[in-house]
Order: sequence, then C-alpha cells, then structure tokens
Amino acid sequence: MQINPHIFRTYDIRGLNDKDLDTEKMKVIGMAFGTILKQNGQSQCIVGRDARLTSPQFAKAVTEGLNATGIAVLDIGLVASPVFYFSSYHLACGNGMMITASHNPKDFNGCKVTFDYQPFYGENLQKLLEIIQNDSFSVGIDSNQFLPIENQQINIYDAYIENVLKNIKLGDKKLKMVIDYGNGVGSVVGKKLYENIVGVGSYPPVNLYEEPDGNFPNHIADPTIPKNLTDLIAKVAEVNADFGIAFDGDADRIGLVTEKGEIMYGDQILTILSRQTLEESPGAKVITEVKASQAVTDDIVQHGGVPIIWKTGHSLIKSKMKEEGALLAGEMSGHIFFADRGNNGYDDAMYAGARIYEILSKTKETLSQILATIPKYYATPELRLECEESKKTETVAKIVASFKEKYKVLDIDGARVIFDNGWCLVRQSNTEPVLIARAEGRTEQDLQQIKKILKTELLKYPEIHFEKELD
Repeated sequence: MQINPHIFRTYDIRGLNDKDLDTEKMKVIGMAFGTILKQNGQSQCIVGRDARLTSPQFAKAVTEGLNATGIAVLDIGLVASPVFYFSSYHLACGNGMMITASHNPKDFNGCKVTFDYQPFYGENLQKLLEIIQNDSFSVGIDSNQFLPIENQQINIYDAYIENVLKNIKLGDKKLKMVIDYGNGVGSVVGKKLYENIVGVGSYPPVNLYEEPDGNFPNHIADPTIPKNLTDLIAKVAEVNADFGIAFDGDADRIGLVTEKGEIMYGDQILTILSRQTLEESPGAKVITEVKASQAVTDDIVQHGGVPIIWKTGHSLIKSKMKEEGALLAGEMSGHIFFADRGNNGYDDAMYAGARIYEILSKTKETLSQILATIPKYYATPELRLECEESKKTETVAKIVASFKEKYKVLDIDGARVIFDNGWCLVRQSNTEPVLIARAEGRTEQDLQQIKKILKTELLKYPEIHFEKELD
C-alpha cells in the first residue's frame, strides 16, 4: 500500500483525513502493529478514540487490522488520552492504540501507540511503516493459525475517576472553577471528576463547550494559543472564579488562567506543581524541556530539586522520566507527567487540574499571588513558524550549525542558543508543518536584543514563513 511516510512522526502517527489517512490505511496500520505484537508473543491490545468525526470509523478499522493478525481488542470507547494511558495499568494490558490528533485542527487525525506500557515511537513507528511498505504482515485468522478473536467492550470511566480521587488530598478552602473543554473528549469523565472533587455544598464547576464535537465549533482545542482562552478568561471574570482550566482535544494538555485572567503557560504550571512534589519528596528529579523558561530550572533548584532539561515530546519525556527516575515532568505545551504518589509517569491534564485545585484548597494565597512568586523573566510566547514538512529537518540542521559558529548551543532538540542575558530556541515540531521558536531575556531590553539575533538568523531561510512574530 502507498502511504505517506511523513505521517509516521517522532511521537505518534498524525495526518490529514482523506489525504493521508482513511479507513483502509488505518486498518493496515492496525495490522502492522498487530504483526509486531504477535512477533513479541502478545495477544491483546487496548483501543480508544477521541471525539473527532473520523475517530469511530478509524477505531473500527484499527480493530479489524489487529484482529486480522490474531490480536484481541479491549475496546474502551470514547476516552481522553490520559484515561487510555490509565487503562493499560488498570486492565493489565500494556499495548494500546489511541485514535486521536490531540490539539490539531479538525481535519487531522492519527494514533498514539503504546507497547509493554511504554510509548511506541521514533524508530519503532518506522518499523510499522516498513511492515506496510513491504506487505509483511502476520498471517491472518483466515489461515486458521489463530483461535477466533473475542473482543471486549470495557467502561473505564469510573475506575479512572476513583483512582484520581483517592490520589489527591484536599484542604478546607472551597474554590470556584471554570473549565473549558473545547468540545473535546475531556468532558466525558472530566465533568463527573470535578463535580466529585468540589463536593456537595461547594461551588459547582462552571463548564464551557462541554459537548464533544469533532467540528470544534467554538475554537480549536489547543490551550497553548492565547486566543483560544478568550472565552475562559471572560467567564472567570464574569462568575468571579478562583481560576480557570482549559483542555486540548484529548485532554492531555492543560491551560490555566488566574482569577485575574492571567494566562499561565506549561512551564509555570510545572513550577507550581514541582514545589508540591519537592515538599513531599525532597531532592527529587524534575524534567523540563528546551522551550521552557530558565525560571523553572532556577525555581526547582531553589526548592531543593534536581532539574533536567530534555527534548520536547510526550513520548521522549516519558522515556526520560523512566531512565532518570524523575517524579515529575512538564512541557510548555501543557503536558504534565506525574510519577509521584504512585502514579505511572504519563501525562494527564485532568489530574493536573485536580492537583492545582488541591494546592489552592490548602493556601490563603490566590493563584495570581502564587504566580507572582515565580522568578520573572521576559519571553516571547511559543511561536509557530510555517515551514514545509519535507524541509523542516534540513532547515533546523542548518540553523544549529550556523548558531554554533558564534554561540554556545544546547542541541539535544534543535538549537537552544545560550547567551549571558538569556536564550533563544529553534526546533522543528514533530506534529505540525512548523518550526517552533522562542526567546527569553533577563530584562525587556535583553529580550529585544535576543529576538533581533533570532530574526536575523531565520531570515536566511526563505522556506520559513513568518510576519510579525519577532518584531
């Protein structure tokens, strides 16, 4: 079968509906993963899906592909990605395929894959591509090699909610919260979860865009983009809430706004959560990533922790956490990973929201007051600069080499260029046809100087398209 090799990305499979992915292609992707499972003596695979319009048919196609290679499916239905990750441990099945395109616009879909409780990514995804291109699937059940397949449909919702509730330790302070589900899948368990967290007699959560809708009629379900938080900020002010939460399409990314409407980015959320983890586990390792502020690293050290800067990407972070024995990790994108309190190291925005609620329920401080205690640097937001998919890798390699001629460069993931007064970053997105750029300075003047250096470099490459992002 002809299939676009670019959809097999670093972290997962991601492509455009009809152009890159359809039911036939999803079936052979299921067959390819089923082949790998059979080669490794496995017999079961979990399948979940988000609320995108094509996800039901894609989940069915993946199931057919897995069954064709003799793999039985544990169908957990419509779930957020964190619930999918949880199901591996609850159902004692470490293999899974989650049909989702996460935060991408409605025309995208894809698949996150796990094998033996770990992310199946990078070179492993290339093995799926190789199996498809070579048509080297395991022999199907038509040969009578395997026993008849018995799939199971499983409701995992209540078990997930119970697991979160027993893991948090609430204080006495009652809080009012607003939650923007962005018409993603988070509300399927999130509504009941947060109703249980606030409890009877407290302020019930105020919900926005709670109905799962793959058309995303109100805004793209991506809380890293400030304009997507406009309605949340307005509702927080309207109801005089203590804070607001936003989720992406599959609820593995969290956005946070204070009672004053200030947007908190992923590195700031990680900073607050790391203080809690380090209080409970002094000296713990905390992983951040190349896009994150120096303020995170400084704050982790100040609170007795060991910071580790690593590559961007949920699969890469999870693997690094296991390697280092880190208890917490986070990305600018709002992925927060928990391995403290007996958690299993996966990213869970809904649980992150519960932990933020816990922190605020135990303090007299408001969220904006806590935010004000984080060291203040001056930074751009995460900038997405359009770049043709086929040119991203080569272009970033040229930028890394160019910067290395003059500056100190951390090159574990693109180029994080280190200056005495701050840093800048250019790396390729592994989920979109864009380059990610960011700059930070100790003062506003430092930031402007660093932005100028960054812009001068980027203008050398006509394949990078940007207008006013670095003005």
